[in-house]
Amino acid sequence: MSRPVSSSAQWSRKPLDRLVAPSSIAVLGATDRHGAFGERTLANLHGFGGRVYPVNPRREMIGNQRCHPRLQDLPEAPDCVVLAVPRESVPAAIDDCVAVGAGAAIVYASGFAELGHEGASAQRQLVERARAGGLRLVGPNCSGVLNLHTGATMHFVDGYGERLPAPGPIAIVSQSGGVGYGVMQASERGLGFGYFLTCGNSSDVDVCDYLAFLAEDEHTSVITLFIEGDCDGPRLLEAGRKALEADKSIVVCKTGRTSRSEAIARSHTGSMVGSVEASFAAFAKCGMIVRHHIDDVIETAAFLAKARQPRSSGVGVLSTSGGLAVMAADLSDDHGLSLPPVGEESAQRLTEALPHFATVSNPIDLTAAVHHDLGMFRACLRAFAQDRAFGALAVLVPYAQPGVAVQRAEVICELADSLDIPICIVWTSEVLDSDATRMYESHPRISFFRSMRRCFEAVRDWQWLDRVRVDARQSQQAIRIDIERAEPALARARSERRALTEREGKALLAEFGVPVTRERLCTDLQQAIAAAREIGFPVVLKAESPEIEHKSDVGVVRLGLADELSVSRAFNDIIGIVEQLPDRPALNGILVQEMVPAGVELIVGARYDDNFGPVMAVGLGGILTEVLDDKTVFLPPISPARAAEAIANLRGARMLDGVRGTPAANHEVIALLVSRLSEVVAGLGSRVAEMDINPLIVRGSDAMVVDSLIVPALRDG
Repeated sequence: MSRPVSSSAQWSRKPLDRLVAPSSIAVLGATDRHGAFGERTLANLHGFGGRVYPVNPRREMIGNQRCHPRLQDLPEAPDCVVLAVPRESVPAAIDDCVAVGAGAAIVYASGFAELGHEGASAQRQLVERARAGGLRLVGPNCSGVLNLHTGATMHFVDGYGERLPAPGPIAIVSQSGGVGYGVMQASERGLGFGYFLTCGNSSDVDVCDYLAFLAEDEHTSVITLFIEGDCDGPRLLEAGRKALEADKSIVVCKTGRTSRSEAIARSHTGSMVGSVEASFAAFAKCGMIVRHHIDDVIETAAFLAKARQPRSSGVGVLSTSGGLAVMAADLSDDHGLSLPPVGEESAQRLTEALPHFATVSNPIDLTAAVHHDLGMFRACLRAFAQDRAFGALAVLVPYAQPGVAVQRAEVICELADSLDIPICIVWTSEVLDSDATRMYESHPRISFFRSMRRCFEAVRDWQWLDRVRVDARQSQQAIRIDIERAEPALARARSERRALTEREGKALLAEFGVPVTRERLCTDLQQAIAAAREIGFPVVLKAESPEIEHKSDVGVVRLGLADELSVSRAFNDIIGIVEQLPDRPALNGILVQEMVPAGVELIVGARYDDNFGPVMAVGLGGILTEVLDDKTVFLPPISPARAAEAIANLRGARMLDGVRGTPAANHEVIALLVSRLSEVVAGLGSRVAEMDINPLIVRGSDAMVVDSLIVPALRDG
């Protein structure tokens, strides 16, 4: 059940203070019966510094704590009430929470929306009761809320009563309690978590609420999100924006990414951009780092919690194995990481430190000599750390020999305290737990990875996040166009329940400075010949009919017409084909259009998503659209810098650099045009259901929209 739209304006930490940072907690259903949820919850609140009130009419005392018969008998209105009661008792308990003025309630009980229609109806009634009384509701079907900074660990899982992990800067937000608890067990290895916030059925408090809270929390620097279903788009974007502005790093893992909630067939873009793609575009808009596998999340989050702002984009790689060094070179190419050569001063220091048979390079094989000469290892690591070409160092550890592994760890940990560069240990040894691994993982300045791939992905995305933050600070994405100029054409097409013709669509784009082909609509052959002379041969002829959206599919396009005779034949051919089509579509005339020279063909499209608003995609166009699933999806508007990044991320991006005689395309020109189109799409908003520009032909510094399809939404903008 999603929160009403009106609530999206409530963006501050305060609405969740009484839930996440309560001063007083009541446990309804508290008991001393071993293993019961009420008993476990009381035990887990052992370290809470505030006031705890057990509530149960069948108990006078639980341990050394007085037990109150009802919430109404408490000496104060509790900030948060944990409902450790059966499903059938929950509605009355919610009423009692409202009656005493509680701030929030956590509902453990299951048997609500997760069971289907009847359960969903019962859940809606709970939420209506809670909202009417100003009560925030977590769950139902949730495992609780943990604040390790205050000891407010309101949950029923064993193991936190007597020994709370030391709090740290990482917060976990999860719809699934089991997933989050499993991740939080990394605290056993020294990783620091400050909060674990579950949503359960997300009937009221959801991922967006928690994200908004943590964006303003001084203890939190990294937020991990585990999302199973869809989020409220506008609220997610607003909370994500707040977190980005506050320099909070977010790592998100979303399940259900292979299904699409809708199929749109009118345009190429409709098949390229579904609801799943829209979700991931929203994550990118907010600078959220996506991890598709749960085992990748925690190492990335731990790295982000320890790493500072990148001082440069280069990565230095040190190894005691030549094989691992070669693997690192390959993997860096796969992930787009820069491994610059060692600088002159650093190379001199390395030459002095290493044996004569070692080669100074990046990645560098320090050779087996460093295993028995820790002074040599220290000198090499310091030389790399002082090279300003490197923004991060990866130290590859192939195996862990007894004694030496700990001694090397001591050297690295000592150096890390005095260096201004992140040190990433890549542990490829199958000795999974040792004194050395624990030293690395618990050190506040060292990041530990059990996979080179995960290390390089984390460093790559750390650098990407820094660019997103810089772009967000520098870009004032105000729409600089008078979008009302598009309304007459859209209103006309909307009233006739049709798409804009190609000519109308390109005329609309031209209103906003988008380059389009020169063309004339002709109703007879003499007009067509005259138009061809005026435009200049060669030309293209196309049928224009509101009833024919994809002209090539029905054979009413003729290309490369070099003279008047060719134009005459093509004109008559197209008229004849239209007359033979089923239901004989109405024909406005024949469009005579300039023939754009061959170049790289791109597609730029957009569609309106009911959750996230306008969503755009850029990819290889023309016939390649049908063959390759090569696209970048994003939410408009985007800056030229972000547009350039979107284009560079295409697998076929090298085609823009010229292939088999095709002139190289000017990347800056393309980025500026895609950025401009993103402003148009953002401005049009819900006025347009779909937009398809295919192809956009790029040749050198020239870019031209050759064909377009714009489908207005059948509702007001």
